[in-house]
Amino acid sequence: MWTWDPDPEDERYTVDYVLVLWDVDATLREEHDRHVEGLFERALWLRSIEAVGYRAEVVPFGHSDFMDPIDVFVGRRPR
Repeated sequence: MWTWDPDPEDERYTVDYVLVLWDVDATLREEHDRHVEGLFERALWLRSIEAVGYRAEVVPFGHSDFMDPIDVFVGRRPR
């Protein structure tokens, strides 16, 4: 995993992952996965979910690790 920030002036950073996978026939292969991470406004999350064709909503999620419920962004596929 490598984390780097191509633009320190914005709220985003990039994380590159390299995975080495061992297939059932004992061959190894490598895969690369790039993630753009950061702090994004709620409106941007909702617009992004809807931009790819899902209905976006915010759902409260209670978990024993948190004293209060947290908001989870959910994308529902239209029927």
